[in-house]
Amino acid sequence: MCCSTSVFPVDKVTAEAILLLGEFKPRPSIYDTAPAMWERDVKDDDGVTITVRATIAGDHLNLSLFPNITQPEHHRRISGGVYLEIACKVAEKCGSKIVQASNVGECIENSDRNKLLADYGAGQPMDWAAVCVGYQKAILGEVLT
Repeated sequence: MCCSTSVFPVDKVTAEAILLLGEFKPRPSIYDTAPAMWERDVKDDDGVTITVRATIAGDHLNLSLFPNITQPEHHRRISGGVYLEIACKVAEKCGSKIVQASNVGECIENSDRNKLLADYGAGQPMDWAAVCVGYQKAILGEVLT
């Protein structure tokens, strides 16, 4: 699966408020020990519906997409934009880091699967060049192969 993103540290109340403003809906966990999942269904340009998922575990906001991205052409513009925008909004308000983990070959650079996209606590906003190349291409409207 490419790409999952962690935002940390976060304040749970702040992160949940931003998720609500971002039109995410809470989905209670069936297990008492698991964090609640937040979801937002996004219809992308090609008509495919992607679910952007978020969980808050401790002081981490974890974001992922469903269905998972397993090939470069699975990156999509609108759902990718929602995914990255929520990460940035929460990180900005909480003074957090954003780390993106990738395992699709095209998205791994120099054998580094984890990329620091931002560190708002240190005054480093989102670095577009650090975002996986799959999202860069999809969001800019380039054809993925």
